[in-house]
Amino acid sequence: MAKQRFVSLDLQSSQECEGVFGKTRLTEPGPRPEIYSIIGAGKSITGAFFGEGATVVGLKSDSDLIELDPRKSQIEISGGVTIAQAQNYLIPKGYMLTGVPSYPGVSIGGCIAGNVHGQNHFREGCFSESLIQFVLAHPDRGLVSVGRENYPELFFLTVGGFGLTGLIVSATLRVEPIINQQLDVFFDRFSSIQEGYDKLASKRNSARYFHSWVDLTSTSSKEGKGFFYRADFASKSEGSFQAVSCSANKKNHLRYKMPVFSKLTVSAINKIYYQKNKKFPKTTQSLVDFLFPSAGRLWYFSMFGKKGIIEHQVLIPDEFVTKYLKRLMDVLRTKRPFISLCHIKYFSGKQKFLNFNGSGLCLAMHFNAGSTELETLELIDKLNCEFNCITNILKDSRVPRWAIKEQYTEYDQFVSGLQKFDPRRCFRNTLSQRLIDVG
Repeated sequence: MAKQRFVSLDLQSSQECEGVFGKTRLTEPGPRPEIYSIIGAGKSITGAFFGEGATVVGLKSDSDLIELDPRKSQIEISGGVTIAQAQNYLIPKGYMLTGVPSYPGVSIGGCIAGNVHGQNHFREGCFSESLIQFVLAHPDRGLVSVGRENYPELFFLTVGGFGLTGLIVSATLRVEPIINQQLDVFFDRFSSIQEGYDKLASKRNSARYFHSWVDLTSTSSKEGKGFFYRADFASKSEGSFQAVSCSANKKNHLRYKMPVFSKLTVSAINKIYYQKNKKFPKTTQSLVDFLFPSAGRLWYFSMFGKKGIIEHQVLIPDEFVTKYLKRLMDVLRTKRPFISLCHIKYFSGKQKFLNFNGSGLCLAMHFNAGSTELETLELIDKLNCEFNCITNILKDSRVPRWAIKEQYTEYDQFVSGLQKFDPRRCFRNTLSQRLIDVG
């Protein structure tokens, strides 16, 4: 079997692996590889779809199941189907998936394995909130139908389990009816991340969706000026069905990775972007455009040169937000890292195993992968542990094992649960090899 090179979106990891083959080879008799990595659409920021010594296995997205049961408001769907394909099937029928990420080119199986979230976690929760059951393929166990009641531990080991329990062949999901394909969108600005959090918390019940933007490029102020949009289904129905756009190009990066984005260029872009958006206090947007602002924008990851970027996403408990932000701003003013993008969300959920879930302020920052930024992130790791925060493991390629063990109180239960279900540990990837399969 020929090897090919797999590269993470953030350019922080790469590996030559054998693959790709499908579920039949995974469960049929005969010689098998010792280690597998699961690939969905291959769009993981941190490279959770390949690993050292692994054979990559996945499903094709263009020849698989999508079947709606409108009486139950459920859909049965292949794990290889992308969010774009699913929504383009559902929306014309008056339904949609909820808790979906801003980039629609990821697979259903990947959304389950990452337990991703969308534009209003407070209302929709993570992707698993709509998950009823799934079929898991494992070389030693065959095909297993898994639900919350018949296999509760395996269910939660797989949901947000980074593809370490097996290949998600198919899933049954709840869908919601669409009131309108257009949204009324309202602009609301803030002068600091603290003010943005306060406004999001106070207005969390006032809209169906929220989308925020924060400017942390300024060297003179690191308070975090920004804005957020509140969106609800429009009172009047206008326009026809708009398909979710997602490139079929399998390449995640541009051929030439020039460092186009710098502190200077991004600072200038941000100033223009802020001024442009504040001119429109109320607009109308399509549902698709608002839900998927990252569609067609994978080129962004090639704009920082060969070093790439590091995304750090942290969930700060409500009771520590004010103290945390004060300390964080002190760190940013002292180190002055290059942060190209920042956004905030209000979370309300319950944490389980290594899921990025809970209640509080979700803060995401994109750092240039330079020495100053790495030093800054080391300080932030300590800050996160001090204030009982959790780091999104699927976003940050360099977060150390000690920090994850300290932040996630059920780390040991997750590892022992994996070992109990799969003593051979058939499924591994760059993420598990860095954070779990060591020592």
